[in-house]
Amino acid sequence: MYRRYKELREEKGKSQKEIAHIIGVTASSYKALEEGHTPRFDSETLCRLADYYDVSLDYICERTDVRNLHNYIEEKAHIIIATMH
Repeated sequence: MYRRYKELREEKGKSQKEIAHIIGVTASSYKALEEGHTPRFDSETLCRLADYYDVSLDYICERTDVRNLHNYIEEKAHIIIATMH
């Protein structure tokens, strides 16, 4: 799960300190999180992180490879509708 934190942060071109500030934690605790050395953040903090990256909590927790379930479903629905015409 910890690799996703770094992957998402790097995609945004942000530093650990910037992400820590955005989600309201210390830079050192965020750094430790990325390295897998700290307990998981509370659900409110994880939700802020998921909202910032526009991904689901399941994606962050590596329970799925689908980044955003709502967008995924919407995309698949458009494909299905397009094939019906």
